[in-house]
Amino acid sequence: MILKRYIHKLYFLLSFILKVHFLGLLMLSLVRLALLLANLQNVAGVAGSSLFEAFSLGLFIDNIVVSYVSSVAILLAAMSTLFFDISKKAFRYCGNIYFIVAYVFILGLGIADIPYFGYFYKHMDVSVLDWLSHDTEGYGMIFGESAYYKYYLLFIVAVVLFSFGTIWFSRKLTTYSREEESQPKYMIVKFIILGLALALICYMGVRRKYYLMQPITEWTTFLHSNSFVNELTMNPVYSYMVSTFVPQSKDKEVAHVISLEDSFTLLKKDFIAQSFDSTVSPISRKIIYEGKELRANVVVVLMESMSSYYVEEASHLTPQLNALKNRSFYFKNFYSTATHTNQGIFATLYGIPALFDKTIMDNRVASGNRTLPLCEGLPFNLNMKGYSSAFFLSHEKSFNNTDMFLLRNGYNTRQIYSLENYPKSEIKNSWGVADDYLFKYATGIFNKELEPFFGTIMTITNHPAYIVPKEFKSISSDESEQAVYFSDYCVGQFLKNAAKEEWYKNTIFVFVGDHGKIAGKQQYEMPLSLNHVPLLIYSPLFENEARVIDNMGTQIDIFPTIMGLLNMSYENNSLGIDLFREKRPYAVFTTDDKLGCINDTYLYGYNTASKQEVMYDYRAGSTKDISSDHKEAFDSIRGYAAATVQVTNYLLKNELTKRKQ
Repeated sequence: MILKRYIHKLYFLLSFILKVHFLGLLMLSLVRLALLLANLQNVAGVAGSSLFEAFSLGLFIDNIVVSYVSSVAILLAAMSTLFFDISKKAFRYCGNIYFIVAYVFILGLGIADIPYFGYFYKHMDVSVLDWLSHDTEGYGMIFGESAYYKYYLLFIVAVVLFSFGTIWFSRKLTTYSREEESQPKYMIVKFIILGLALALICYMGVRRKYYLMQPITEWTTFLHSNSFVNELTMNPVYSYMVSTFVPQSKDKEVAHVISLEDSFTLLKKDFIAQSFDSTVSPISRKIIYEGKELRANVVVVLMESMSSYYVEEASHLTPQLNALKNRSFYFKNFYSTATHTNQGIFATLYGIPALFDKTIMDNRVASGNRTLPLCEGLPFNLNMKGYSSAFFLSHEKSFNNTDMFLLRNGYNTRQIYSLENYPKSEIKNSWGVADDYLFKYATGIFNKELEPFFGTIMTITNHPAYIVPKEFKSISSDESEQAVYFSDYCVGQFLKNAAKEEWYKNTIFVFVGDHGKIAGKQQYEMPLSLNHVPLLIYSPLFENEARVIDNMGTQIDIFPTIMGLLNMSYENNSLGIDLFREKRPYAVFTTDDKLGCINDTYLYGYNTASKQEVMYDYRAGSTKDISSDHKEAFDSIRGYAAATVQVTNYLLKNELTKRKQ
């Protein structure tokens, strides 16, 4: 009698759990549908059957997350039915609260992932914590960007619908006493069937199974040649959970591809100078130029999220940069080494790649660095030549530990200008001042500097939350495009105003994207628009020599290239090359968890989580993996990418990026 009563009570609870389980799967499928609708441009030409397959696999991946929630509920139900009357409202309320709280988190992360994916073309992982560690800028961006408001509304609607469904299902528990009296004839049979069904579903989830037997692994989601279809299968909560257990740097080693010794040998082939000072580092070489030094001012403008897509394929948004292109050395095959601002600053100024998801200028545990890297690059070498340096940020200088890093790498306190230097009336949002004021302020400082000077300006306007003056909103209904146009306008105004000053005629201006941005249709796992950035080097000193340069290059090449234009001899302890005198076969770049390498035909990609490698003929627009069809080309491009990671890791880990004092 006691056992029958226990089974009766547990049957009702398991029935409730199963209904909520299916409701959770339905809600997550709707979130996946919302992700699809936000990325329709990426599935043009994709067959409906492929999308159905993605949703089908996605359902099983969602089941992993949902099963953990349900499994805990099953254990609690099995124990609580021994001691409590499940028909009591208090019991029902506890069950409702448990599920609603759990799914507030699950649905919240799932919906927040939609704009996050739109910005990075990857699902949320543990690296998002670095953003949120900077509460002023991180949360200011989240709550200040109006384009995100629709997702807040979607979240509220999803939580309300889920809560309503959960409460509705739980009402059945209050009828337990009455139904118990009627003694359903086949209760034990129904209990066994229900219990087995729920156990099977949760087993598939907890054990990560696809159709009961097939395991779900990191590479299971690669089911289609269209990269977005593959991403559509993933659940952001699962993605986040997996990333917390994956080492943040150890898994990105590529020693299995090429040895460290062979890596150095391979990369040294790019250098003209072949005499190395091993007492400094294996790559330290003296660069000697004949003739008189050109003691010109140097101004580097790192343009926030400026992808080459906006210069070449959406040129109506960048009329100023396109006009400047015709008067500059324009490098059309140029790439950022990674996808975050701190990495762009590091690579551009110091000639060392900043790879994957490391906050390279930070020495906190979360950054993956033991100590702050000490480097030479442009600040150190130009200081040695008698230059005065200045760095301009729109926001707080402590963001990403920028101030502490710069203070140890060629700058002093008074040379770093940031939020505290600007009037409160000019502060627009959590990211500080807009580009127009930032350029105006920097111009004022340059007017006071003794020549020659070296200035670096890190812009911000093209970063959410977007703040664009009303007169620029008519260019597009898309806020991000408005921001691009306004940012471009500010560049034009900066040069126009600078041209009125005496120092302008003796200045080299460098305009480069700190990283790119998701723009246009994405064909590959590593969207090229995220790393393909414009590099324009302009100066009245050589305006008549303007031309387009096709050579492959990355941000690490800016330092040696500028030193070459200045005709200044120096010791190059970086991996960068002078793009006017040297040539590299490939450009190597990364996203948070992927390694890429590119030449004028092939694009190589390595996923550090799934260990999957691919190669595409991107010039032909092909999405077919041809790594096995072109083995020699694949081995070459793969080896160069791996060598770059090997050597970079070695130099940073052994603190060989600066001469010992």
